[in-house]
Order: sequence, then structure tokens, then C-alpha cells
Amino acid sequence: MTLGELYQYRDLEAEIAEDRARLERLSGGEYDELLAGIKTKIARRNAKLRRAYNFVERIPDAYTRRIFKLRFIDGLSWNCLAHKIGGTTADAARMTVKRYLREKNR
Repeated sequence: MTLGELYQYRDLEAEIAEDRARLERLSGGEYDELLAGIKTKIARRNAKLRRAYNFVERIPDAYTRRIFKLRFIDGLSWNCLAHKIGGTTADAARMTVKRYLREKNR
């Protein structure tokens, strides 16, 4: 899992919601091919979401896992995340993420 993939989590959620709204708007007989394509894209995006979420859930250290969840799943800024966790700074949290990913991707 890369930092870029983790940062896409919130946008993937938004795209899925938008595509579901499109499905509702376009449901009817004449758009079957388009609807099938949208459903396929939703399925692919859901798979990426599950992959990212499962990656975060498998982080063994609770402190590190909380940082990943608050930043990438919940979308908090580094400063808000540090305040919510307490006892850390935005820079320390950012370095925790970088260190974890560097070690994990070796």
C-alpha cells in the first residue's frame, strides 16, 4: 500500500456515492450498457476501499493504526489528528506514517 493509494480513500468514497446517484437517475431500459459500466466501476472502487481499509486494520500498533484511520479513513488534517490523539504533534504523526510505510514496503 502506498501513500498515494491511502490518500485516494476519501475520493473513492465520494466517487462511489456519485456513481450510485447516477445509477438511480439513469435506471431505465435504454441505458443498460452505461449502467453496467457504472456498476463495474463501483465494484472496482469498493475493492480498492476494502484493500485500503484492511491494510489499516492490520497495523499491529494501536497508536499507528489510529493515526492512519484518522488521516486516511476519516480525512482529518494532520493538526486535527494530533489534537484528537493528544500527546503528539502533526509532524510526529506524519513521520509515524512515513516510517511505517517505508518499513512495510521494504
